Amino acid sequence: MVAADRSFESFRLLAAADYFDPLSTTGRLTRAVLNIVAIDRAGEHSARLRRTIAECRELIRSQQVSLIAFPEGTRSTGGVMLPFKRGAAFLALALGVPVVPAYIDGARRSLPKGSWIPKPTRIRVQFGPTIRPEEWGAIHGQKARNDYVSRELERRIADLARAATRGARAGSSGSSS
Repeated sequence: MVAADRSFESFRLLAAADYFDPLSTTGRLTRAVLNIVAIDRAGEHSARLRRTIAECRELIRSQQVSLIAFPEGTRSTGGVMLPFKRGAAFLALALGVPVVPAYIDGARRSLPKGSWIPKPTRIRVQFGPTIRPEEWGAIHGQKARNDYVSRELERRIADLARAATRGARAGSSGSSS
């Protein structure tokens, strides 16, 4: 959110509903504080998922928010990029919105999986070329479009990760200890 240079209120984080139980005080508080839209991880034809898509559509229309999805679905414990789930692409297709790939470097050091309190660490975010609806519009079939967006998102973020790694190595090669 900070890297996009926009206000916190202009974003909603998409997160698995089962992590943020609306019946618990902690779940409701966490949803409110972090601007979370809970995503039901049930099948793509579930009524709850359709309600989530309608909620996202209304947020985009009425409040002009941007949605943030984490396509891996969970955080890696080993620092490697995990295979992408289909949810981010599915949502982009359902809403007809462009997808901005972003690579986040340093978040794992700041808040490893299982931790609750972040450590002060430099975090860098790099944005890649936007995947626009025009790119998938000519592809026939929902599954084929979803596969395209998922693969393209994963490829573009992997490219950003490789570039960040090369940049980090180049930056450290000039220093001596």
